[in-house]
Amino acid sequence: KIRSSGLESSSFTMLGLGARLICILLFLNHLLCCGWYWIGQSSLSDTGFSWLDQEISADGLTYRDATSTFQYLTALHWAFTQMTPGSMAVVP
Repeated sequence: KIRSSGLESSSFTMLGLGARLICILLFLNHLLCCGWYWIGQSSLSDTGFSWLDQEISADGLTYRDATSTFQYLTALHWAFTQMTPGSMAVVP
């Protein structure tokens, strides 16, 4: 057997499987994030309000008024909390 770096191929296989699992989880969280954002943007609400209408500052700024990057990262954070035992309250 020839080893160029001292690592066996099984180590690289496990590393590749781990990286693929992380990529799949990130992609699934991205899809869940986009779905959550779509629900917030759509008018599918019995109250007429969505999470985007929640105030995030004392001067009345809402998630809807925030930048799209902030909205995406908030939705992504919510998506991550749905796949972990943690929770998230969408408040300032």
